Amino acid sequence: MNDFRGKKKRFLAIIYMILTFFMLYLNQDGFFLGGFGIVYAYLIGLLLIGLAILSFLVRPQLDRGIFMIQQVYILCLPYLLTVLYSFFVWAIKFSGFTSITRGFFYVFYQLIAFAAAGASFYLLGKNAIWYFWAMLMGVNLFRTVMVIVYDGIGNLWSDFVTLLTSFGSQTGDTIAKLELHDGNFAVFCFLIFIFAYFNKISHKWIVMSINLILALLGFKRIAVVGVLLAWVILLLAKLIKKEYTKTFLYGCAVLLCVLAVVYLVIVRTRLLETLLSEANIDSLGRTDLYQYIEQFYDFGPTYIGNGLGYVSRLLANLSDSVLAAWSESGFIAGELHNDFLRILIDIGVPGFAIWLCSFVFVRLRLMLKNTPKTGIMLIAGIAYLFITYMTDNTYYYYQTNFVFALIVLYTSVDDFEKKTQKVSAADHSIGNLEITTGIGL
Repeated sequence: MNDFRGKKKRFLAIIYMILTFFMLYLNQDGFFLGGFGIVYAYLIGLLLIGLAILSFLVRPQLDRGIFMIQQVYILCLPYLLTVLYSFFVWAIKFSGFTSITRGFFYVFYQLIAFAAAGASFYLLGKNAIWYFWAMLMGVNLFRTVMVIVYDGIGNLWSDFVTLLTSFGSQTGDTIAKLELHDGNFAVFCFLIFIFAYFNKISHKWIVMSINLILALLGFKRIAVVGVLLAWVILLLAKLIKKEYTKTFLYGCAVLLCVLAVVYLVIVRTRLLETLLSEANIDSLGRTDLYQYIEQFYDFGPTYIGNGLGYVSRLLANLSDSVLAAWSESGFIAGELHNDFLRILIDIGVPGFAIWLCSFVFVRLRLMLKNTPKTGIMLIAGIAYLFITYMTDNTYYYYQTNFVFALIVLYTSVDDFEKKTQKVSAADHSIGNLEITTGIGL
């Protein structure tokens, strides 16, 4: 029986890795159906969820299933609350169907990522994170090999040196092919997990080296800063006494929320442009976009927003004159590249406050019911995300959110499995005692 279960687990792991590889490789590829864009990655995510449901129906693991649903719900909560808030705004502003569907599906895709991460652990236990890691590194390695085949290793190396020595301000055509945005941020996010569990990982230096090299090939300046901040939090959490861990985590939560609000103030007052100019840092057109969009929102408490997806629709419908003016300066507007500002404009000041509290404090409070380690990983992960939110669009990045969910859930799943094993061992001991003595305890 154990041999059969072992073979079944290995077969499931192979199926999981194949599906995950194509989910990561296809990235944003898809097709249109009935006017809606269908992305393969999201379909495969739904398939992973379906596999977990099927597995539950065939051989139910009720405790594990309930536990994973609870953990996934915690991660999904901020997104769900923004949808509920947006329905209120859409209703009172009589928003069109296009606006509503755009905002809803942005969130729905991230809910798939969180649920698929939970399904991964339900199917394969805590080892699921390593199967996913192997496929993520495999996809990035495959893309790197393809670039070498077509452009040559000399061109790649030259561009790589230039990228690192300029700290990402200069790049070349060859290495630009490895800039996958979502995939790059996901690879960087895994560095947080590897750092946290470094001494418990087999072949730890090989694992860290592979992850680090592939992260640097898809170099993101803001991701480097985010990872370093997450590492600092992990180090400090390890150094302080255990009885002060929760206080430390709530202190970090407060600072992260302050960071988000202060950054919005800096952007709104145009202080960001001054600071970047003095530091001789090219914003690549971001500050121009931030200034342009000032006319569409207010910083007062009565600004309730326009609902999720508003900013995306706004940028998609920019006038030809605005686009022409920006294209002359070499800047092409696609996304806002500031998730804090995007959320504020979409759901207003009250909505932003609800989102921020649920994203940090509510999640932390609920995760700490598992183990302090889960809270530590959650705050480290949020710190990384918040840094990237300042200049990028990672809030709606599918792969990045998938990895974030994996590294947070791993700690809670690890704790759950240890507790389950202890209970099983205790039940086994009680059973043996009953058989030996003929009495129960």
